[in-house]
Amino acid sequence: MKIAVEPLENRLLLAVTPLNIDGGSMTRRAAPLGRVYGEVVVADALQAGEASDFYSFEVRSKGNVNVTLDGLTSNANLRLLNSNGVVVGSSANIRARSELVSLTLNKGTYYVGVDRGKRGEDTPFSLSIQADLNYQSVEIDGNTVTLALTNSDHSATRIDPTRETWVVIHGWLSDPSAIHRLATAIKSASKYVQVLELDWSAVASDSNPVNVVFSVADVGSWAATKLKSWGLPGANVNLIGHSYGGYMTDEIARDFSGGVDRIVALDPATTSLGGVDFSNTNYAAHSQFSLAFIGSDQGTVAAAQTADETVLMSVGTFSSFQAHGNVRDLFATMTARNNTSSPGAISPNFALRRLHLGQRPPFKNNSATDNYDAVLAGSGNGDSIVPIQLGYVDVNTGFPVVIGD
Repeated sequence: MKIAVEPLENRLLLAVTPLNIDGGSMTRRAAPLGRVYGEVVVADALQAGEASDFYSFEVRSKGNVNVTLDGLTSNANLRLLNSNGVVVGSSANIRARSELVSLTLNKGTYYVGVDRGKRGEDTPFSLSIQADLNYQSVEIDGNTVTLALTNSDHSATRIDPTRETWVVIHGWLSDPSAIHRLATAIKSASKYVQVLELDWSAVASDSNPVNVVFSVADVGSWAATKLKSWGLPGANVNLIGHSYGGYMTDEIARDFSGGVDRIVALDPATTSLGGVDFSNTNYAAHSQFSLAFIGSDQGTVAAAQTADETVLMSVGTFSSFQAHGNVRDLFATMTARNNTSSPGAISPNFALRRLHLGQRPPFKNNSATDNYDAVLAGSGNGDSIVPIQLGYVDVNTGFPVVIGD
């Protein structure tokens, strides 16, 4: 299913109907396609001596734009020009091969030129212009901020609603650079996985944690709306977040009917007082499977224990900000190790492929220290942190298990 916007309108469609529009002979005579959000397809032809067909379109916010030219019977090339007529992207393959220009564009007006190839004959063509609008200015608590959901590899590849998608979310006083190693490890796990990074640093940079935590629901609602606007069903969405980003995973998930596929909450920090959680977080209720880790007193234990599996991490002084960050970094290390031929004994227990009810780790619920399902210890800090010991009670045998790396 594709999500599209008809020319000159701003409403979502369930399918893309090709538009039979004849392009102009130059940019100042370009056929207008209006604002594009989603995909618009034009069916046209270079014929009767036409050298080029030009079309104009607008994008109302910054984001990835993919322009595709196919359906050719003879050679034709593709140009993308800015509002000043300057070429910002082009594609010129030989023969009747398809052409693609994939760029991140700022808000504005652009032109697409379909040019007859050298010694090219008349040819029909299908021109697709697709815009994701990954960045958006929104108002939160009276302030206008820019939020973004972008590809973790920083490419302009279009968002594919049919693919398994992971959204990785940073925490307070942070930005996507803090979770990029984790996002890269998830991306490397499978060529079929689509990984997005949620950038809400414009909100998370506020030094007052009260302001930030009460903005989490608004940012989460925006992210869920954006994901759904791209046609992503909850069944294809997986969420992983650190700190307030861990809290936000639940806010996003609850906006999908039936929840999402998987949630991983890394030392999630919610609205709480005296250990009582006021956020109504419920990871298990809003996902098919959920896993939460607590490694510092900045995480909200009551929220984390709503997950299907809750693991206590020993990764530093429990009251330290370093331990809070180490929760994120240790999970990133284990995810990266699971992409190698020698992951060790501990990391495979938390491999992404095992985060399903049918393949979940064999932890007996509430059987470890302080009623956690397992206890995981790490050594080191930041990117150098590694797992050293995992302890739990086997749900099948009832016997304690201790695994060392």
